[in-house]
Amino acid sequence: MKTNRSFQDHTLLIYSTLHKLNIPEPFDDYYQEAYLVYQRSVRTYNPSRAKFTTYFVHKLNHHMRGLLKKEQSYKSVFFLTPPSDETLHEQSLLYDLEYHSNLTPQEKTIFSLTYQGFTVKEIAHKMKVSESTIKRRRKNIKEKTQELLFMAEENREIESL
Repeated sequence: MKTNRSFQDHTLLIYSTLHKLNIPEPFDDYYQEAYLVYQRSVRTYNPSRAKFTTYFVHKLNHHMRGLLKKEQSYKSVFFLTPPSDETLHEQSLLYDLEYHSNLTPQEKTIFSLTYQGFTVKEIAHKMKVSESTIKRRRKNIKEKTQELLFMAEENREIESL
């Protein structure tokens, strides 16, 4: 029981860490991962080296970054195996836009959610930021992706000749 109560005491710390990593809500799966990291941290914690919260946040950060990296690689594998040629062109363009235009992690999240059809208001709510922040980030995304879009349009025109 003591472990569960202690885990409950670290809930705010967990949500704060997830938010800093720009993980959009719902946090359910990540919260479960955090519980596993917490259990591992309790077993391996050495009080002479650091405070438990510092140790736990470090372990949680490390674990979540690795998890996000794995998820991203899985997405890119599925992302690059579309069913048709037209879908292939669209998805490869999206891949190029997302990964070759120097978008920040927050901009990548906004880009992805926008493409999925979420409104500015919904994205702002999911990411716990203001609507004006989302609008500003979308403007930055447009500026960063403008050149790639222009090049893609030129290539499409050449291919159609």
